[in-house]
Amino acid sequence: MKSFPRRLLLLFAGITGCAACASALTIVVEYKPWGVPDARRQEYDETIAAWDRRDALRERFENAARPIVATGPVRHSAGLQDPKTTSDHQFEIRNEGTQPLKLEVRFTSSDCEAALGNAGLDKTGLDRAVVASGEATRLNVSWTNADEPGDFEHTVVVRTNDPLQEELEFLVSGTIKADLAVPASVVFPESDPAHRTDLNFLVYSQTWDEFEIVDAKSDLEIFDWHAAPADLSDADVDGLHATCVWRVRLWTTAMEYGRYSGNVTLSVRRGDSPAVVRSVAVKGRVRPPIIFHSPQLHMADGLDLGTLFAGEEHQFHVLVRLRGDIARKIEVLDIRPAELKATLTPQSQPGNYRLTLTIPKDCPMTIFNVPEKHGYVEVGDPGDEHFSSWFPVKGAVVPRPVGQ
Repeated sequence: MKSFPRRLLLLFAGITGCAACASALTIVVEYKPWGVPDARRQEYDETIAAWDRRDALRERFENAARPIVATGPVRHSAGLQDPKTTSDHQFEIRNEGTQPLKLEVRFTSSDCEAALGNAGLDKTGLDRAVVASGEATRLNVSWTNADEPGDFEHTVVVRTNDPLQEELEFLVSGTIKADLAVPASVVFPESDPAHRTDLNFLVYSQTWDEFEIVDAKSDLEIFDWHAAPADLSDADVDGLHATCVWRVRLWTTAMEYGRYSGNVTLSVRRGDSPAVVRSVAVKGRVRPPIIFHSPQLHMADGLDLGTLFAGEEHQFHVLVRLRGDIARKIEVLDIRPAELKATLTPQSQPGNYRLTLTIPKDCPMTIFNVPEKHGYVEVGDPGDEHFSSWFPVKGAVVPRPVGQ
């Protein structure tokens, strides 16, 4: 055989072999679905399998003689409900197919009962467990409301013999009214020490036509209160669906700086009934007596000096302002690291000072910008341990590199 035909045959053989290998690899290699994490791969595979089964059923039964289940709305909002009462609702189920539709209640949530047809027709309640072609029945759902207020949901699942819709899910939801609604907690506005602060909140009922707040007690050191009926047309009452509302106002005076908390116990009486007691958690905060201002001062990190070279003097300035008692005389109480120096100079505006933080020229190498070692400056009244405040300082003083 001549060389050219032989080469042509070898070329075709090579192309055929490559194609066969590529085909084999295509069959053997299975690629992961794009965008599906390995942890959810099983969930993905089960979802795809369910879709495949549904498509197969649809191909098999879509044009076959069968029952076809149809419904009206499958969700019902019952709105506001009185506590400890029983309610019900009916859902319509139709058969739009050519074969009888068979129904069976398979699952109901707690405090919920369901029967097919009109409740009470017979002991089983399954008056229309089989629905003829073109006819309809009703699913009667009844439930008992809980004692406590809040939202609720009840679910009923009905099994059918429609091969394309084997289950129906019906949902009823609503909100149980509150006999007495009292906030779990309230917060006083921030205040200065020894300054009175107050707040107000609503206590209301969605079922009682009248009640009265007869007493309030608290473990706060300084406490006062007042309560009076509120108008149902008030803007902050609208939307509460209240039948009776009282507005409660509380006062307190905190003497020390920082956060404080306590409890207020309300006594509520309805007519001649014994008083009902409700507790409200209260908390608040007294602002620091001294505040600091500087463009370089960060709320959380404090004053970041960066990396400074030894052998030079460096200065930073911070405005110090007093809150409330501006006649106080304050000074620098402490500074760390001790190699830093700080001076406090009164300004023309009463209660304002200029704090000058100095890194002296002869300051040795000092590192104070690591988590286990930060600096700080504390300013306050040396005669009153409560009248003080501080801010963090971080940085490093290092020798200047040779040649710079």
